[in-house]
Amino acid sequence: ANQSLGEALRLSYRLLQVGIAALVVTFLVSGFQTVDEGAAGVKTLFGAIEGPPGDEVLPPGLHPSWPYPVGQIVTVELKRLVEVNDAFWPRYRRGEKTLEEATDAADITRHLQPGEDGSLVTAGGDLAHLLIQAEYVVEDPVSMMRTLRPALVPTVVRRAIERGAVAAAARLTLEELTELREAPEIAVLEESQRVLDELGCGVRIASVVLPVRTAPLAVRKNYAEVLTKREQAKTAIDRARQEAAARLTQAAGPVAAADLIRLINEYESALTLRDDAGADAALAGLGERLAARDVGGESAMIVARAEAALSARRSELAREV
Repeated sequence: ANQSLGEALRLSYRLLQVGIAALVVTFLVSGFQTVDEGAAGVKTLFGAIEGPPGDEVLPPGLHPSWPYPVGQIVTVELKRLVEVNDAFWPRYRRGEKTLEEATDAADITRHLQPGEDGSLVTAGGDLAHLLIQAEYVVEDPVSMMRTLRPALVPTVVRRAIERGAVAAAARLTLEELTELREAPEIAVLEESQRVLDELGCGVRIASVVLPVRTAPLAVRKNYAEVLTKREQAKTAIDRARQEAAARLTQAAGPVAAADLIRLINEYESALTLRDDAGADAALAGLGERLAARDVGGESAMIVARAEAALSARRSELAREV
């Protein structure tokens, strides 16, 4: 019995030794970690960043390290897309699934609810709604780790973009925010980057896209009609300018029309101010300009008829004399 008990104890001790050795090997091997493509690794020892200055970042691949909790290789995703879909967007009511459905159901009597409906205040005091898509790049993983925990980076970037959007909207009117193509996106990017630079976290906003920019839904409902009227006004203005150019060309030719209008305005201003000397000088200049060779159209014909009449009158007076 004693011999059997001794052999059992020796076997148990050997198994315990093998188990301890296996645990030690497993513990040491667990320090090897892989850094995936599109990421960077930073080796830490007791929570502090390890490595010579400027050489702390590990490239993708398998790297040795002290096992956790003694050491660790913290992987940092270098590029990521962030979307801001709720901060500045109204909440759809029941039965509304798309922007068009929400716009059709919008009513000026249904006010935005703080805490539920997101919005922005523009430079003119108007409200606006935005959807934002941004991509950020971690340019300095070491600075990022010294400032933030890797898991918090997307949240911090999202908050910086929200703050940048508020600041950018305060510099733009509702028309500029909704109609300009690149200026609002550049403004949001610059303001967001300024927030991240103040943190010194080594993160750069690579791009900002505003896929949807709109006035409040109750306003947007009639905004299409406003745009139609605006286009009609532009067309009418262009037609009026073309007609004015045609009339000026017909009156004095394409070259002299602008000079004649300027001289006429100077003459009328002098008359309004009761400046007789100035009016006489402007009238004399106007006469000289009308007699120039580059004056065409009806003005040239009138001047030619006047000169012909003057010549005929002089001949008549000469005969009478």
